Amino acid sequence: MKKRIAYFSIFLGLTIIGMWLNLLLYGTFVESRIGIGFHILAEFIMAVFCVLSGIMIIQNKPFAIETNMAGMSMATYSSLSAIGYYGQQGQKPMVLVFTIIFLLSSITLIADFKVLTQKEK
Repeated sequence: MKKRIAYFSIFLGLTIIGMWLNLLLYGTFVESRIGIGFHILAEFIMAVFCVLSGIMIIQNKPFAIETNMAGMSMATYSSLSAIGYYGQQGQKPMVLVFTIIFLLSSITLIADFKVLTQKEK
């Protein structure tokens, strides 16, 4: 279970970084520069937590699961927020994508909790 958590976390983090790089290079934003700047910063922090915690889990580092729980908590919140944002715009494919991310990050967060509670026994 830990390897699945690690690989999903790394994949999610790298995907988020790739998505934002793509949007920054080729996209247009209707949001304010300050607002989108802070949003991108928050997403980048989330992506770093996901990638680093995935690597930490593979290497059996201390606090790896706890770090992953922080990353998955951020991913759960961010994806839920994105569902609302894209839903309001009527972009059903993006709503589907972020619904899947929300479900997978929520499941991973629950798995993290299971691993953590088994470790404490």
